[in-house]
Amino acid sequence: MFDFNNHAGQPGKPDPNSLSTSCNEQQGRRPGLSQSANFGIPEQTGLLDLATTYLETQARLWPDLAGTPAVPKASKRLVASMAESFERGFRSQQADVFQPEETPAVWTDLGVAYLRFSDVNSNPRSLDQQLINVLNRARQDGVFIPWQYVLADAAVSGMLSCRRGYSIAKMLVERREEYGVSWFLIDDLSRMSRNTIESLELGERANETGVRVVGASLRSSATA
Repeated sequence: MFDFNNHAGQPGKPDPNSLSTSCNEQQGRRPGLSQSANFGIPEQTGLLDLATTYLETQARLWPDLAGTPAVPKASKRLVASMAESFERGFRSQQADVFQPEETPAVWTDLGVAYLRFSDVNSNPRSLDQQLINVLNRARQDGVFIPWQYVLADAAVSGMLSCRRGYSIAKMLVERREEYGVSWFLIDDLSRMSRNTIESLELGERANETGVRVVGASLRSSATA
């Protein structure tokens, strides 16, 4: 079973040649860019709900993987561990590389999920609902999204380029070979960014790396 508390679980190392810049690095260059390492992190109860939703939805969508290291059986201890691993990656701006161990690769591709809402009035879907939409859409194309590749920002405007969850998602796209992702899925493409330049930049990186950007709500995508 995956050890979500394993701090040495092959986390991606910073790449000095990387085009992307983490929010931690941006803050070092521009103090006060964001309030803290917790800026945009979902509340604890929200993370626990998100982890539970992930396990339940993936077990339903991928019955052959239910109970395997890829989709472990849900338990309070496991859910708490998953929430902790999310928080750790969010604050450090890193993601563990998905290692399925001996789990049969019944998927066609691996993908990254990005979830976001600005405030309760701007998006009728909660992060849980967005995740369900994204996982359902991914399953239609045989794309498996590991928990390590689920990123989110809560109560953060899409106009900000320095969104911690979004920065990690961009890193996975740019470092496709290291993380093995070939799809970037989001509930609605408008959730990606309200900043036109930022959206174009991600599209360019996805094109360069051959990653397909897909909106789950509408069967729309940008394919390299």
